[in-house]
Amino acid sequence: MPPTLNNHTTGMNLATFRKLRHKKAWEVAEYLGMKEATYTKYERGESQITIGMVQQVAELLQVNPIRILLADPDHYIESLSQPISESLPETIDKLIELLKQLIVHFSIYSSNDKI
Repeated sequence: MPPTLNNHTTGMNLATFRKLRHKKAWEVAEYLGMKEATYTKYERGESQITIGMVQQVAELLQVNPIRILLADPDHYIESLSQPISESLPETIDKLIELLKQLIVHFSIYSSNDKI
């Protein structure tokens, strides 16, 4: 099974960072090569968001993709004002879990290897 992101949380983060950068949904959609209606489904958490998509949106919005993946929608101010380095242990734990999912999905290691 491919690694999955929490579509609702990641979608909310995509929308919030887009608004913070004063971009319209149609601008992001155009950058991604899709219709605005398709893109807004991602922001609403109705479509499966991929890491590649997060990377592309992060490039457009000039935001660290880690922020989009890990920002807490209920605590944006805290998560945005806190440098990534200060939340490093928690961030590393979340990234390790995501990397484990990716490794298993892409079968980089055999099932006998320890992750």
